[in-house]
Amino acid sequence: MSDGTHLFFSYLADDDCCLRRCNPWNRCGHNVEGCQEDGDCQDGYVCLTTGFCWDLDECEEPNGIGISHCGANAQCTNSIGSFTCTCHVGFENHVANQGCTDIDECATDTATNCKLGTDCTNTDGGYTCQCRSGYLGDPYVNCYDIDECEAGGRYACTFGPKTGLPDMACMNMPGSYQCIDSAVFLGGSTGTFYMIRSVNRDHYK
Repeated sequence: MSDGTHLFFSYLADDDCCLRRCNPWNRCGHNVEGCQEDGDCQDGYVCLTTGFCWDLDECEEPNGIGISHCGANAQCTNSIGSFTCTCHVGFENHVANQGCTDIDECATDTATNCKLGTDCTNTDGGYTCQCRSGYLGDPYVNCYDIDECEAGGRYACTFGPKTGLPDMACMNMPGSYQCIDSAVFLGGSTGTFYMIRSVNRDHYK
């Protein structure tokens, strides 16, 4: 049948001679029989050699339509007639044909696994935690301050390689320690305090 401009195809159930019920003017969807070429099927479908319109998996090579659209750091998920792009964990803000960008968890305060006394380092799609200098322990559980006065720092204060002065007191500080003139500093509430006498190395805790 024709309207003088276009040729229309039709199909009747009892008409065995005509199988092309799918055509550019009546495009068919998934698993419908009656196509001759891809243009007879709706967008996102291809015409199989068996004459059926079938979903095109855009996320599978060699089609690659969805793969290239999703880009880097994104997961392509096929659906009937279409596909979706989902950013991988640790990535966000999908841009077509480019992909997703890394989330800097250390800068956005989302690095919740890093405990007190730790440094956060951003990585591609994640982050790592390390105990800060002067601290020991598991950065994902607890980092505790090293008492340098207990661990030997008091001897550095005794002979003064850092200060050049005798009779220095060692005062533990968060992540460090200080050598303070024992004649001036006689006590404190921060950490452990040692009084060092350079003559006989006696110390009093």
